[in-house]
Amino acid sequence: MSNVQPSVSRLLVVANGECDQATLLRCQAKAPDKIICVDGGLRHCLEASLVPDVLLGDFDSATQALLERLDPSRTRLVDFPVEKDATDLELALQYANSEFVQTESEHRESVDTDSTNTLPSGSEAVQIEVMLAGLSGGRTDHMLANWMLLANPEWRFRITVFDALGIAYLVTAATSRSVSLDPGATFSLLPLTTARGVTVEGAKYPLSKATLYPYRSRGISNIANAATGSTNKSGLTVSISDGFVLLYVNNNEAMR
Repeated sequence: MSNVQPSVSRLLVVANGECDQATLLRCQAKAPDKIICVDGGLRHCLEASLVPDVLLGDFDSATQALLERLDPSRTRLVDFPVEKDATDLELALQYANSEFVQTESEHRESVDTDSTNTLPSGSEAVQIEVMLAGLSGGRTDHMLANWMLLANPEWRFRITVFDALGIAYLVTAATSRSVSLDPGATFSLLPLTTARGVTVEGAKYPLSKATLYPYRSRGISNIANAATGSTNKSGLTVSISDGFVLLYVNNNEAMR
């Protein structure tokens, strides 16, 4: 049996949208193994005294003054042309998918191929968490594109989005979500695609194998059930059989 521990389990990707220091401190508290900064998102990292491992983009929004504050021995620059078919954030997620998630899974598979405790690469990959910050604000078209990127079926990692107003957990068929909330906390389910087999437990309005549509508002403003047992917390669980759903918890309730 291999004694090698995974080198990457949590990534932080900082985009160029709105992102205050409090939000980044919440992300930093989760102890990311690597930080990927997306172009002008560099200012958010530097303001929070975070050193990115990778700075990626076409550098149309990261000023020269910001770039000069980087130590090239600590931060790798990945440059792309301004004229391209993908946003800098999409390129950053592709980079995370190929350079960290896929590489990590291949590394684990190659350590001890005879071990009966080796998981398939897909099962291992979804254990890697990508935390996103700086998705909201700015141009509305860019903001909408940022959030729609989450539904790309190519991503082989779990996604959690942090912003000043709340936390969003991406729920897929491969990644159900369980969140501990205070009783009475409000949350919403936002389908990014038609989502089937949606099951919600631990809520005032539970669901069982329901279908949610992105053009209907059925999942808005649900309420966590009263706490049971000695934990004084509501155990909210959301799972689906097909599609992509965001479980969004308001900031004051997500952080309790």
